[in-house]
Amino acid sequence: MFHPPMVRGALSKDSNLPVEGGLDRAPGPRHTIVAMENFSREIVDAVLRHMNTDHRDDNVVIVRANGAPDASDAEMTAFDTAGGVWRVAGGEELRIPWTVPVTERADIRRAVVLLYRASCAVLGVEPRTEQG
Repeated sequence: MFHPPMVRGALSKDSNLPVEGGLDRAPGPRHTIVAMENFSREIVDAVLRHMNTDHRDDNVVIVRANGAPDASDAEMTAFDTAGGVWRVAGGEELRIPWTVPVTERADIRRAVVLLYRASCAVLGVEPRTEQG
């Protein structure tokens, strides 16, 4: 299994999952531009629409385990080959690194599923059965 390079033994100050060096909190709109450098606008739009329509509850699990433990809602706003960006109620954004390499569209689903499962483990909740 691939493990991204991370700050030695460190966790993000707001996360229970290992963080690659340099990834932590996300400043706003820049991430949409980053995503466009790696994936077409059509791919970005399709993934974000799917995550925010079909997996809204999963988004909440992910952000609760990674720095926003009291989040009641979360929206995936961007992603690139290094990680995803989620906005929680109140406008705060979290950048969360993937735990596997993401270089093409097929990798995105796997990375999100693994992040979701790891987040469930951190929170001590049972992952939902897989669909879509």
